[in-house]
Amino acid sequence: MKTSLFLVFIFLVSLILHVGCSGLDDTNITKSTTNTVTPKVGNRPFQMAPDFQLSDLEGNVVTLIDFRGSPVVVHFWRIN
Repeated sequence: MKTSLFLVFIFLVSLILHVGCSGLDDTNITKSTTNTVTPKVGNRPFQMAPDFQLSDLEGNVVTLIDFRGSPVVVHFWRIN
């Protein structure tokens, strides 16, 4: 049961990434003076997320910019 749920989860994540990345257009991308493409920072699709800092479970400070160039999934939850 766990294996099938895991496979369904992986399939859905890959489908979302594929569909989301295939519709990339240049409306939210600016070109700098060095002719490199830099996405705008914001909270809309295809914009770069604003940098933030969080502590991991061991107490180390982790920033989003540390993972630039890699796909990142951020999962927020609330513990009561």
